[in-house]
Amino acid sequence: SEVTDSMDRTLRLAGKAPINKVPSIDDLSMGNSLIVYNTPNSIRTIGIKLITNDNSETPTVKMDEELWALYKSKNYDELLIKVDRILLNNSRTAYAWNSKGEALFMMSRYKEAISSFEIAIELEPKNYSVRARTSIGDVLFHLERYDEALVEVNKALEIDPEYAWGFGGKAKILRRLERFDEALDMINVALKLNPELGWSYRVKATVLRNLKRFDEALVEINKAIKLNPEDESFYAVKAAVLRNLKRYDEALVEINKALKLKSQDAWTLGFKAKILRKLKRFDEALVEINKAIEIKLV
Repeated sequence: SEVTDSMDRTLRLAGKAPINKVPSIDDLSMGNSLIVYNTPNSIRTIGIKLITNDNSETPTVKMDEELWALYKSKNYDELLIKVDRILLNNSRTAYAWNSKGEALFMMSRYKEAISSFEIAIELEPKNYSVRARTSIGDVLFHLERYDEALVEVNKALEIDPEYAWGFGGKAKILRRLERFDEALDMINVALKLNPELGWSYRVKATVLRNLKRFDEALVEINKAIKLNPEDESFYAVKAAVLRNLKRYDEALVEINKALKLKSQDAWTLGFKAKILRKLKRFDEALVEINKAIEIKLV
């Protein structure tokens, strides 16, 4: 799924990883300016308002920072409580509805999340028709409703045809639909629009891997790692590509880097076991499999 940390602008955006699901390697594969936080999947908008609208309340900087801090710390229950207080005071506060949608998404309350995003769009279409529409597409993507997700992202791109995150999201969806050549075209557009999106290089690497263009995939995932060496999923993708190239010792090094950053990940442990099995280190592989099973059972 998809992302490099950068801070260029003045309001906040953030990303998320897949929810309530052990990802496959395919999983490893939003007026004012913005501070952009890219984290492993797609852009999030927390407590922000981009264009002044008399029908809605503009968040203060303090509130923006407060909502962002709760989101970053994964304190979604408290975030939801604060957003609901804002809405109790003014139910037409679009940024609060959008932030509520993000919190609900992270809490796996998908139907409510979509409803919240739709309200934000209705209240302030100038602000949220692109970003919230893309978020709806992201919810549908995680629900594996890929055709519907594609419709939503296309709506966003019709409004803003230079929205790099939208093209990146579209590439992810097309890849899941096994439309790999189209996915590659879309991720190339995203990277042309914004070459600093580390997660887009990861998406490109996974698409190239699907196309069995492993050497090219390795080049792209190295670009992602250079942009954000703290994203464990990038090393996992690199390990997968190296395994495809039958470079198993190097793959083991990369998967260990991923586990150093995130040790309690069932998928990564399971993939390490696959690499160890290729190296005929069966006892060690069994240890990693048992760790993965234990995590999944918790």
